[in-house]
Amino acid sequence: MQRTKKGELKEKGVDVALAVHLIVDAANNDFETAIVISGDSDFVFPIQTVIHWGKKVEAAAFQPCYHIAQTCEKFKFTEWNYKTISPFLKK
Repeated sequence: MQRTKKGELKEKGVDVALAVHLIVDAANNDFETAIVISGDSDFVFPIQTVIHWGKKVEAAAFQPCYHIAQTCEKFKFTEWNYKTISPFLKK
């Protein structure tokens, strides 16, 4: 996390950290099937890598992502938005 000039917290490097964990955990044989919840096409190469190593990857996203959908064995697009999830958020 990093603070912006306005003092708000902003995530920094989260995508890279998740991609590294996916690859390291696959290399360590820590899972058979990974579930990636992201519509970010930056995950395509790490997903392709672990699939090449014999792992299964399923994905879900809050926005359509053609590249991830084409790469993964299973892909689920969900139309969740703030209105549908706000009852579950901490206030």
